[in-house]
Amino acid sequence: MAPLAQAVVGRGAIVPFGVALFSIAAASLPITTQSSRAPSVSAIDLQTWDEMDVLTRLPPNLDITWIARVRLSERLPNPAHCVFGTDWNFTVGKHLVLTPSYYYGTDRLSSGVVGHRQAPIIAVTPVFGRGRWTVSDRNRIGARFGTVSEPSWFYRNRARVDYRLSNSHYVGSLFAWGEAFYFSEYKGWTRNRIGAGGAKS
Repeated sequence: MAPLAQAVVGRGAIVPFGVALFSIAAASLPITTQSSRAPSVSAIDLQTWDEMDVLTRLPPNLDITWIARVRLSERLPNPAHCVFGTDWNFTVGKHLVLTPSYYYGTDRLSSGVVGHRQAPIIAVTPVFGRGRWTVSDRNRIGARFGTVSEPSWFYRNRARVDYRLSNSHYVGSLFAWGEAFYFSEYKGWTRNRIGAGGAKS
């Protein structure tokens, strides 16, 4: 894909990069919920996740994404969550992407205490395209190590559909996706997210 812009680094090397800004909504159980019983309507926390991604392409088979995200909550003190991280997307053949990642973040609890956490992650994403359509299914598993919680692991599955508006490099694409979360500390699927928007790269 054609770059949105170019940055000059080092001794004249050209690194293309793209920038994406988007906001998504999420419905999540509060972190104090431990029971497997269905939550009441009043127990559901409505949140917005505002994110900026900067994409840097190095070799043809490697894209690096730099991520900054803030989560705003209806029930918790804000910002409820801030994250900075990076994804290293290695393309393997035509239909597979392997992504090691590292994230550092902060969590603001209902008591007002701010905790810090780190999360190493690995993801496997099958990708299939036909014409202007691209379908992918990202499977992520990772660990979380924090100052206010015990070590834990999580699994996330995100299905995504992209549609390129034109074959021209100067025209962007539309996308939509849904993602489900399993957290070992809660012993269940306790969160889901959906997103939709446009991208130019």
